[in-house]
Amino acid sequence: MIIVFLYFQEPITKYYNWDGFILDERQLIPTATETWAGIRVVADAVIERAHRKIARINGTNRISKIPARRDTVKQQYRFGNGSTGSCYDLRHACKRWVQEKESICQTVPIFMREQCAYSCGHC
Repeated sequence: MIIVFLYFQEPITKYYNWDGFILDERQLIPTATETWAGIRVVADAVIERAHRKIARINGTNRISKIPARRDTVKQQYRFGNGSTGSCYDLRHACKRWVQEKESICQTVPIFMREQCAYSCGHC
């Protein structure tokens, strides 16, 4: 089954914010987490509705279980050669972010650990 949905959220920026965000750095991750939780609820509802429709078309009352969420799987990090178990930066801008603001790995720890493991020294 293919579900085609696009969700795009662009934060409103002000010209005088160097990083492009109005939110304080401490609010970015909680806001993003809450947004993702909302998207997940919608996606789960769409999948469940599709399963019900398929069951109705097939003439059965049996609805197969929705697969377990992928966020329960521990993320594997890679470094340079891409070998599993090592780590690397998911974003090309990580090195620049750390150069521009050395404390960013401490001020936004969860995001930076997940997205910029190499630049923040988590390898």
